Amino acid sequence: MLTTAQDPPVLTGAFTEADGQTWYRIDHPDSAPPFFMTLASDSDLWAFLSSNGSLTAGRHDAEGAFLPYETVDRIHLRWEHTGPRTWIRIGNGDGDSDQATLWQPFAPRLAGGGGSRSVWKNLSGTRIRLREVHAGGQLAFEQEWAGAATLGLVRTARLQWLGGAGTSAPPLQVLDGVLNLVPPGVSVLHAATMSSLTDAYKWNELAAGGRLGLFTLYAQIWDRAEPKESFHALAAWHSGLPAGARSLLSAHQVEAFCQTGMVQTEPLTRGRRGAWLAQFDAPAIGTQLQWHQVLDGPKSQVEAFALAQWLDAGGGTPPDIHQALATNDAGLDDLLTRADGLQRSADTMAAAHHRANVLFNIMRGGVFVDGTRFDRDDLLAFLQQRNRAVAALLQPVLASGPATLERSAALAIARAAGAQAERLVLGYLPLTFSRRHGDPSRPWNKFSIRVRDAAGRRVVSYEGNWRDIFQNWEALLPSQPAYATSMVAAFLGAMTPDGYNPYRISRAGIDWEQPEP
Repeated sequence: MLTTAQDPPVLTGAFTEADGQTWYRIDHPDSAPPFFMTLASDSDLWAFLSSNGSLTAGRHDAEGAFLPYETVDRIHLRWEHTGPRTWIRIGNGDGDSDQATLWQPFAPRLAGGGGSRSVWKNLSGTRIRLREVHAGGQLAFEQEWAGAATLGLVRTARLQWLGGAGTSAPPLQVLDGVLNLVPPGVSVLHAATMSSLTDAYKWNELAAGGRLGLFTLYAQIWDRAEPKESFHALAAWHSGLPAGARSLLSAHQVEAFCQTGMVQTEPLTRGRRGAWLAQFDAPAIGTQLQWHQVLDGPKSQVEAFALAQWLDAGGGTPPDIHQALATNDAGLDDLLTRADGLQRSADTMAAAHHRANVLFNIMRGGVFVDGTRFDRDDLLAFLQQRNRAVAALLQPVLASGPATLERSAALAIARAAGAQAERLVLGYLPLTFSRRHGDPSRPWNKFSIRVRDAAGRRVVSYEGNWRDIFQNWEALLPSQPAYATSMVAAFLGAMTPDGYNPYRISRAGIDWEQPEP
């Protein structure tokens, strides 16, 4: 849709190709109320983003948040002090820093005007990008979020020069990073009700020559006269910055930078909210300058030391990060493929909707880890969990066979051992990627993501509300119809004879609500 200079910007959307990905791009998102997005990952990383740039993210559950986990309305409003922030001083070319103009991408524009903005999301939901073009039309800034199981949450920032060929950007001074990081040991309740107290416990320090920031508590938050040491840290590191970049551990020098462009490296801060900021003078940009910031935790002392050694030895390069992100993309697409989530169609939007629907479906109900093939040892572990006597009966027969067997073969073995054995093997559903769901717009749902173990292997398990998970399985069945009888058995076996259903169902069994007195 074309607009004249007098027309207000209008929110529009379209598919676009960029950087080897297909994206859906929404232009002028700031012309409408902010909306919420979820970032997908093939690991236990999670993130919920506002279209205005703010976000919360972490590992496993809300207690593993890297940034404060709050309700959606507060996330929309907290852009100034929590999450990603960028300040760019644009020089006029005469060397007078006092005459530089300050650009804050994605900051609210209460009086209107300014450059154009857009929000991008790739088809599988593994990458979300926000872009702003400066009002002058010659500079653009992007920040892109993605996850990688081996690295953590990755923020990629890009500063682009849109001027004509043979020209370069004016002198630029950049301060960029993430504010209000939450160290391990600060719970959701602490952050919501004791935020000032938790700040007093915070201890932030540099390592690995300034590439690594470790955000921890000097001691556990405790009001008794007992020693309570804190042994875990949130780690933040960067890659791809220009030479001479300075690392900051707090937002204490933001005002000084905005006024003068000058800051000092912060090797240690105490009693202040953690931030991971980098300040640098951008070299002459012919096309694009790109850098990365990575957040991950909780890190034990041993893990933090190993990370520092890896970075000191030259690890964490941009190619390392690109490979980890590509692995995440491929891992999620593999899960979608197992549930017939990838379609080709002349109707691009219909195919994109189908992929998104399948993604959200398997994030609750799971997807079969290896079709109709069973892992013998996992099957035995399931039987031992459900009925030790039956497991002991089947163990000699299964142990003498192959490590992987077809579902039909496992059922034949169980059928020969009796009705109880057949019933239990029939109830074995080797699903992965399922999790207890929830998000900041539904605070009564406490989500929990356990999809990989400590060694990075996929966890074979499922968990969800009774009603939800069977709805998800119903949609999954066309991809694996052989499991129809197993799902019906699980469905009916979880109900009482008079028709009552439990609150939650999982591989471990059923979970009934506690009745009120």
